[in-house]
Amino acid sequence: MSENKKAKKTLVIGLGGTGCAVVSGVKRMVREMQAYPDPDIQFIGFDTDKNQEDAPDLDIVLTSTKAKVGEILQNKYHQNWQEWFPDNDSLMDEDMLDGAGQKRVLSRLAFSDVIRRKTPLKVLDDAIKKLTLENGNPQDVALKVMVVSSFAGGTGAGMFMQLPLYLRKKYAEQDMSFSKITIRGLFALPDVFLSSARYDEVQRESMYANAYASLKELAAINMICLSQNPDIRKYT
Repeated sequence: MSENKKAKKTLVIGLGGTGCAVVSGVKRMVREMQAYPDPDIQFIGFDTDKNQEDAPDLDIVLTSTKAKVGEILQNKYHQNWQEWFPDNDSLMDEDMLDGAGQKRVLSRLAFSDVIRRKTPLKVLDDAIKKLTLENGNPQDVALKVMVVSSFAGGTGAGMFMQLPLYLRKKYAEQDMSFSKITIRGLFALPDVFLSSARYDEVQRESMYANAYASLKELAAINMICLSQNPDIRKYT
């Protein structure tokens, strides 16, 4: 099938509290404008917080469990993580059911563990199936993904890069669910939240630290992908 005749589908993904709330609102707006649900667009979210209340009509992949961080790291699937993961007793005794607590490293670990456990990703798999099947028949599909998140908190800032890499590897390279995947991101920076009195000075500094680290990661990935230097390109 030629490129201009391929079915074009859209997957909108919210990460963390802010991302899920925004995507949930967009989903409501789209539904209100349509007489019937559009099968060409799906909305889902990823969050570490089991008490997510700002996106009641959004199907969410809960990336956290009641397991402590130290217990997760003991699994052989994460054996290489201990080489760089912060060696902090207090951190090892935490779980993530109430969110990542502005700690990017916890969200990154939670997402990695979700890939290992697989079952929570059924929400994502179901959305993919709805996009790739039409009238019960598989389609030659070009997928557009929009990732919506904040760089201020821990959940979105911790997995905004890992999720797109996973999507492309699994659904374009392994399962061949899509002939082409185009991924874009929409990210809120800390200034959006600073007018709120709910955050103290330590939390505000943490927001800026998360955003700075996220932007550095994004810049590094872009440098690798756009570089003409073969010694750098080998990392793609």
